[in-house]
Amino acid sequence: MLKMAYCYLGMGLFGNRVVESNVGVGDMDAAKKVLDYIETGAVWEGMEKRRKMLFYHAKAEYYRQMNNVDIARVHAREAEKLARKNKWTKELPNISSLLDKLGSSSKRTARESDMETVEKLLKDCLTDVCDDSDDDSEHQP
Repeated sequence: MLKMAYCYLGMGLFGNRVVESNVGVGDMDAAKKVLDYIETGAVWEGMEKRRKMLFYHAKAEYYRQMNNVDIARVHAREAEKLARKNKWTKELPNISSLLDKLGSSSKRTARESDMETVEKLLKDCLTDVCDDSDDDSEHQP
């Protein structure tokens, strides 16, 4: 499935950008669906570390193409961290290149930490709202 996401995003085997590729809106939508599917449930839980590194790289590229640099940077740093820790040198230059394009050092910023906190709070709030709306529907005549 990761290979599908890579193809949709115009990425080569080790995460390099395929210059000749033309990524359209349909490709981006398909890539998002594949990435979302991978990230949920048993697929993610059973995934080995190297595949997770590739996943983070693909997700970073997806967000880069969506012009969401902050989120792309978070995922690229996670991919880079796994690649360095496990000495996966074939992918590392492409991940580092992506980070450079995103205008980033390899260090985590306070803003990213804040963003993760905000995302968690939003998720918790949405869960609470959904739970409350279920309760409200039970009390209506």
